Amino acid sequence: MADRGVHCTEPRIGNAKHSHELEKGFQMSGVNGFASNRSEWLNRKGRRRRAIARGAGSLIACAIFTASGAAHAQTEDNGQERQRASRQDYADTTTGDTVIIVTGVQEGQTTEDSGSYTTHSTGAALGMPLKPREIPQAVTVITSQNMEDQNLTSLDTVLQSAPGVTRNYIDSERVRYSSRGFSVDNIMYDGVVSSLDNGIGFIDTALYDRVEVVRGATGLLTGSGNPSASINLIRKRPKQDLAIGASGMVGSWENYRGTLDVSAPLTSNGSIRARAIGVYQDQKSYLDFYEQKKAIGYGVVEADLTDNTILTAGFEYQHSQPKGSSWGAAPLFYSDGSLTTDLRRSANLSPPWTYFDVESQTAFVNLSHEFANGWKFKSALTHSQLDSDAELFALTGVDPTNPRRNIGFYPDRQTGFSSVAVMGAGTKFSSKTKQDTIDLQSNGPIELFGREHQLVVGTTLSWMKRTSPGSLLATNLYFPFSATPAPSLDQVGEIPRLDFENNALPWGAASTVKARKYGVYAAARLSPTDELKVILGGRFNRYELDEDEVGSDSLRYRQNRVTPYAGVTYDITGNFTLFASYTEIFKPQTDRRDRNGNILEPTKGNSREVGIKGEFFGGDLNLSLTLFDTRLDKLAQEDVGFFDPNNPLSSAYIAVDGTKTRGFDLEANGEILPGWSISGGFTLLKSEGPDGERLNPQEPRKTVKLFTSYRLPGALDGLTIGGGIHWQSDIRFNGINRPDGQGGILKDQTVVQGSYALVNALARYEFSDRLSASVNVNNLFDQRYWMRAGFYDTAAVGAPRNATFTVNLRY
Repeated sequence: MADRGVHCTEPRIGNAKHSHELEKGFQMSGVNGFASNRSEWLNRKGRRRRAIARGAGSLIACAIFTASGAAHAQTEDNGQERQRASRQDYADTTTGDTVIIVTGVQEGQTTEDSGSYTTHSTGAALGMPLKPREIPQAVTVITSQNMEDQNLTSLDTVLQSAPGVTRNYIDSERVRYSSRGFSVDNIMYDGVVSSLDNGIGFIDTALYDRVEVVRGATGLLTGSGNPSASINLIRKRPKQDLAIGASGMVGSWENYRGTLDVSAPLTSNGSIRARAIGVYQDQKSYLDFYEQKKAIGYGVVEADLTDNTILTAGFEYQHSQPKGSSWGAAPLFYSDGSLTTDLRRSANLSPPWTYFDVESQTAFVNLSHEFANGWKFKSALTHSQLDSDAELFALTGVDPTNPRRNIGFYPDRQTGFSSVAVMGAGTKFSSKTKQDTIDLQSNGPIELFGREHQLVVGTTLSWMKRTSPGSLLATNLYFPFSATPAPSLDQVGEIPRLDFENNALPWGAASTVKARKYGVYAAARLSPTDELKVILGGRFNRYELDEDEVGSDSLRYRQNRVTPYAGVTYDITGNFTLFASYTEIFKPQTDRRDRNGNILEPTKGNSREVGIKGEFFGGDLNLSLTLFDTRLDKLAQEDVGFFDPNNPLSSAYIAVDGTKTRGFDLEANGEILPGWSISGGFTLLKSEGPDGERLNPQEPRKTVKLFTSYRLPGALDGLTIGGGIHWQSDIRFNGINRPDGQGGILKDQTVVQGSYALVNALARYEFSDRLSASVNVNNLFDQRYWMRAGFYDTAAVGAPRNATFTVNLRY
């Protein structure tokens, strides 16, 4: 039976293409009522009525409207004395419990135990601790409390909740992320850039205090990459006093998870302290045959060598062991050419024996020292290793007009057998990646022209080596290519493992890749006046790549680049700051050559941002509106009709300018009223290629990501309720094959997933300061939707309604 709210319309006939669309299955409601219920509070005598943003129809605008009024309100309720005392709007004052710590080379406020959805300080964008309103770029910080309330236990779930970030699902182990219309390819740990980005979504968040996302070009601190975003994970550190935390979780599809977190001083005065975190998770899935086991370990020791010097050493281990890993997804079309909108959501074209193991290990040593004149020196030495090993398989169809071409598996509605000839394809591959990084940074105040300014200087040296023994390709040939009958969709679980050891062909050659990155950067935050701040900086980058592949010519590539940074902020009131910035970044294209066999120039990306940020209640609530214009030039585009003379099987490319994305972000994070917190935002963007065509139509142009929670007052003050919504506009998938129901194949089809909304819910009860229990429900209304369509005519169906129950114990 078809899921309610998901339907297939009749094909729309265009000039040359057919289009299919899933109707919008969910309509948001209750927003206007939400706004009107607060009108009495906003209209009390003596309150300022001016709204920061017109149109209270959006929840973000409601948050801004509330903050503007509350910032100038004077309550008569003596029971709110404590909250009122902590919510005075001083432009340059933060609450007294703010703790600034150095992690690696990254400074910022620890969010653990703060109970907040925002931070008072972060060094994510410039390497110096600044308030969010002082940073002339769009920055989002997903705090420890936010992750706990939404049950964001993996980096994948964190990024799904981050405003301005789009999740691009390929299959169960391959998930990519994009921002500003371009793929995200920079991940950092404690402010140190990492090249170990193979499947970052599996990373468990139990080890991290917060996740910082800086959108746009981030070349000042990251060096190379796309003008999309950087993701910075800040590790947890030992606490001064003994603290023990344990949690147990059970959830849908036999999802079991346990966590133990112990922090303790190792000396009587706490000058040496340690922390250990362990996590084990065993879960099945709504997908047939898919299950995953995760083992995570983390240990860190911190020592005060002097009153101003801290030495930190730690080790991190994460191991993901999935089975039934998909290579593609479920069928997109039935044999009659209709969409599989009523097919069971568990369908999987990959059998139970497939897997994609990923194991990562990181050792780090950090040293920080604060001088008497306010300057700080920070150093980080990191060694990381990531190993991956996989065996994948998928059923595919064979194009009846071209037996060498693979298409989709199109099952019959009744029997589940494909309407076209079928073959099974499998691959086996592995790789090992090692990286060593040294990062040095210093920042502090300088006196110039009678005023105090800030300066940050640093250098990063990174060496990476990736080795692969190559990959293998094996196939199962079914009738009419052999006497073996082809399996139906219901028989996928019976497909035996392929004989990769004795019956496979080489697919990818053995290779060794060595990359060396060197960078030196500096930035000055000048203060011409108390209200005006001007930031000027830049980075010199040296990029070296050596690639050796069996059977191919060796590649030796060297590139020098300078990436500038400029920004300005101006405090127009005690609560609002105007800002503007220009940032650049570059990315080598060593895998793209022109018709003469020369490697293309690196891409050059830049971001222009202007906007306004607001800070209320001493930094407990932060708002922002950012308008952005992001460009990417020298992007590789196929040079039709020409081939790489070094590899006649590969197309030649030309570098094209003019790829751009324009739009705006509206975001709110923090506490609106005592006990009522909000986190999220609205993003609108328009991405275009050089000819004005829509870029990445498989990504939504509009998204809303919002989560809010409220702790009830009075006798029910132990109860917290919350909810969230993730809405996105329609997305399009082009270049798809579709059976015509008569044995033929219609090519170059378009499938449209209409706009939809996912609603989540939270309920938590704190029995005491030490014991609490919570329930999280995802996809509350059981919306059916496609995360992706295409890739051999498959469709990745999103998870149905699911829930988790978690018990937390703290000592």
